[in-house]
Amino acid sequence: MTLFHFKPQWQIVNQIAAATTDFRYDPMFFHADYEFVMSNVEAGSETQRLAEALFAVTDGKGVLDTRVHMLKPGWCPAIGGWHCDEVFRSGGQDSQPELGMPRRGDMATGYFGICPTLFDNEERDLDILDVPTPIWGRVSAAMERTRGSPTILMPGQIAHFDSGDLHTASQSSGAGWRVWGRVIAGIPEMPAFNEIRRQVQAYVDLSAGW
Repeated sequence: MTLFHFKPQWQIVNQIAAATTDFRYDPMFFHADYEFVMSNVEAGSETQRLAEALFAVTDGKGVLDTRVHMLKPGWCPAIGGWHCDEVFRSGGQDSQPELGMPRRGDMATGYFGICPTLFDNEERDLDILDVPTPIWGRVSAAMERTRGSPTILMPGQIAHFDSGDLHTASQSSGAGWRVWGRVIAGIPEMPAFNEIRRQVQAYVDLSAGW
């Protein structure tokens, strides 16, 4: 095993009003800069409000990703498991993250609707198995052995974090809709693609069928 140290530095920096309008048909952005987002989102929409709050954390810098999900109980809107965002990968995005590298990035995330993100709030050392499997699966296994009570990010709360903050998506406890966003700034290899995407996936236990 190899011991890795994790120290949470994330914090909740804003609380915006809960969603009051229908966001089911809002566009979904992929690596979109502020100008592109504001030129392609409806003024006053929930995605526009969320984007404004997220970009405010990074002074308008960086790129935005958003996703709109219809969820059923037990579905997860992202790949589950404890992880950190934008940890350095010397082999590019298809290689494994390299734990122990200096913290980097200036990121913000938030959502409206159901299915919260969880952030770890304890400084900890994790024994990570030295086996040839994806690193975040091994981190998650170590977290399940040791974790206490993570902080539940509530709808409308904006979290400011970097590449050293452990967090995870959660499985939905009910049926409903969710719009999520994240701005990533301060990552040199993160270009602005300025794309609008029309597909989104949820992650389910395939043995349970649809």
